[in-house]
Amino acid sequence: MMTMIKRLLILLLTILIPYNTLAQSDEDFGIWYKFSSTLGISKKIDASISTELRTFRNAGTIEEGLIEAGAEYKLTGFLTAGAAYRFS
Repeated sequence: MMTMIKRLLILLLTILIPYNTLAQSDEDFGIWYKFSSTLGISKKIDASISTELRTFRNAGTIEEGLIEAGAEYKLTGFLTAGAAYRFS
């Protein structure tokens, strides 16, 4: 009878201890939202703009926001040069 009680106690502790530590966590989950758009100016030149909102530890609090603008020039069929600037 005593071994049965010990096994039951060990089983309950194994189940309840991890649950208790997860209940004390203040962290939520993080999400990164991104919107981007590309405009073909000519056959060789493209312009792009993108915005991002980032949440790291709490999905309801925006921790970082940025806007990025750039341009690309197609030099050959396999080589493209580009530049971009990021405002954060």
